[in-house]
Amino acid sequence: VAIPLFFLGLSALFEQDTAGFKVLGSFVVIVLSLGLAYLAYWCVYQDGQNKCYTCMSNREKKRKTLAELPEDMEWLKER
Repeated sequence: VAIPLFFLGLSALFEQDTAGFKVLGSFVVIVLSLGLAYLAYWCVYQDGQNKCYTCMSNREKKRKTLAELPEDMEWLKER
């Protein structure tokens, strides 16, 4: 939802007749392009895909642990 609204706002900046809004739109496009270029560099050359996979795996382990905690506590109380 946020991405289409972002691009709609960006296109609205370029439709304005004032030079300030066009410069602001150009600045936003340059920053966005640099951010995407860095993301690609990080994923390819700094092992970003593996880091992201490891982070998501750790989050999934924590989520499962917290979800199963009440059952484990009941099991421990029964022993």
